[in-house]
Amino acid sequence: MPVGRRPLNLTPTGPAINVTLMQHFVKHPPACFSVKERTTRWRKQRRQYLSSDPTKITSCARSAKDIFSDSKGGCLWVHTEAELETLTETLLTLPIFLTACLKRDHRKTSNTTLVHTGKAAVIVNTQNVQIQHHFKTLLAEAMDLMREGKKFAVEFDFNSVLEEWLESVFVSRGEEGNTWPWGNTRYISRHAKITVTNYGERAPCFTCPDCSKTTCRVLSWSFFLPCCCVVCPIYRLQRCLRVTDLGGRLPEELYATAFNPTMEITDADFARLDYMRRAVQSFARSNGSPIKIDSLGRVL
Repeated sequence: MPVGRRPLNLTPTGPAINVTLMQHFVKHPPACFSVKERTTRWRKQRRQYLSSDPTKITSCARSAKDIFSDSKGGCLWVHTEAELETLTETLLTLPIFLTACLKRDHRKTSNTTLVHTGKAAVIVNTQNVQIQHHFKTLLAEAMDLMREGKKFAVEFDFNSVLEEWLESVFVSRGEEGNTWPWGNTRYISRHAKITVTNYGERAPCFTCPDCSKTTCRVLSWSFFLPCCCVVCPIYRLQRCLRVTDLGGRLPEELYATAFNPTMEITDADFARLDYMRRAVQSFARSNGSPIKIDSLGRVL
């Protein structure tokens, strides 16, 4: 397949969410990451890790802590208005780095399930207009609550967007399947979220990563469900009384775009660019003015 090359576009007109596989990212990290060495605490071994430049990117990786050991983590605590103002400025100015654990379950028969797993590196373009609006709106509400002396937790959950991206990757390969809950294929993303809070984030209780397995389903229904019916309402009630939860999943109009650290455009990008190129050429033919379009959809 012919491969076009482009830089990672983190301008207001660039894609909102950029994702690539972790093995590609580690081999070719962007300029805002540098390779460093550290000595392990117990075995006193020298190991390499990727250190982010805090003046260029905000690292909020929840997983792969052995590689991104200086990450802020996914839960960002604030205790004063000044801290919230500083954090808001940082989140709205610098791109955000996240990690995600991806999984695809495809049940071929009642006894056979194909499982694909992988890790992804995600760079959120906070200069994107839609991302800016979404972050500003929720963080402004958080500031109002802070000034009133109330507790809050603002969640920015990118997992649903990554699940849609993962599904599009397999569909582009011709490996389609009906998605859950009624189909035979399930796409899962975990750890790709940020919480800004002065109280604490919501506990991801009563979820099991292997609930597609028959043995796990039996255990869930026989033990965890009765426990959930008792504990979950109590937890939700006490949280509603103590803290205001804002945000959650991103707006539906936001989607992820695959990028490669070597600047290759992936199949998903080519499909989108081909659609744009055909639309431009169709418009040109209807107006009687033939034009030429290159492989990146640019007018020559």
